[in-house]
Amino acid sequence: CEFGVFQSFDNALKGAQTADKDILSANINRAARIATSMRTETGIKHVVRRLCLVSKDASLFRETAVFTIDSILRHATRRKDKALRKLFEAHLQDQLCDIFQRALQDSNCEDLAQKFYSSIL
Repeated sequence: CEFGVFQSFDNALKGAQTADKDILSANINRAARIATSMRTETGIKHVVRRLCLVSKDASLFRETAVFTIDSILRHATRRKDKALRKLFEAHLQDQLCDIFQRALQDSNCEDLAQKFYSSIL
């Protein structure tokens, strides 16, 4: 059921809210795998909404939204699933700059977010 997949994605995203690099990486990877398993419009919109919410919450590690987007797009590319990648890109295009800017607002992650911003764009 799609609701269960939504919950799994949300739990992975919550699990990524840590300074422990190994746990962060594992949960971002898990969130990306789950996100790329969602093929419906509703599923992709759920992922984008959650990433936007993370990027807006100053009490969270907002850069995890940036890392998760990067991981989702990499997973889709590795799968050679151009259609899925294009769906995510289309849904993220209006949000991407705002997500990056909010991540850059956190002074403790400015260098890291700037590095990702420069390498992706």
